[in-house]
Amino acid sequence: MTRVVLPLWRPAIFVDWHGVLSRDPFWLSILNNEKHPLRGPLRAKLNEIFSGDSQVSHEWMKGIRSSTDIVANMCIGLDGRYRDDFLRRRLDDDCRHMRVNV
Repeated sequence: MTRVVLPLWRPAIFVDWHGVLSRDPFWLSILNNEKHPLRGPLRAKLNEIFSGDSQVSHEWMKGIRSSTDIVANMCIGLDGRYRDDFLRRRLDDDCRHMRVNV
């Protein structure tokens, strides 16, 4: 008889923000680059998402909305320099490099 152990949930990665686990904002590599062409539009959309009146950030942090949903709903126009998944890939990469708030 083979014993099978089933996980109670799928593996997940949690990234906390606003100074808890890291003080680095999402898309740090774009927001810290004053010459990046997407800096202004991205900053404006993030201000909308994280405004006190928006439930979007709470839904995102709770996993109700995915990062892919967030990027798609930003509707930031990407020119020919960027692939359609640029902001999603950059978010993933920046999250991997977030500095831990010790």
